[in-house]
Amino acid sequence: MSASSNQLTPSADGAGLTRSGTVPVWMLKLTAIATVLNVFFFGFGYARANVKDVAAPLQPPVVTIATARATPAPTTAPSLNLRRGVRTTATAPLTSTRHS
Repeated sequence: MSASSNQLTPSADGAGLTRSGTVPVWMLKLTAIATVLNVFFFGFGYARANVKDVAAPLQPPVVTIATARATPAPTTAPSLNLRRGVRTTATAPLTSTRHS
């Protein structure tokens, strides 16, 4: 087969090259319009089904417990348990880093 036999020939009406098995342009345009209208109207249907309740509170109510909670007593033991080989230092803690 030569390379020239694979080239497409111009159509009879001069509209361009003919191809077999392609979808007509009007069908693509019609499908695009139908898709846009479908999304548009289904979007309105979704918005209508999910209307915000105007009487709904902006924040949920705070639950108050009638019984007083017992506050834990402070312990004398340090709250940080270090593994073996880890030591504490007396240097000041970092207040800022390069990225903050």
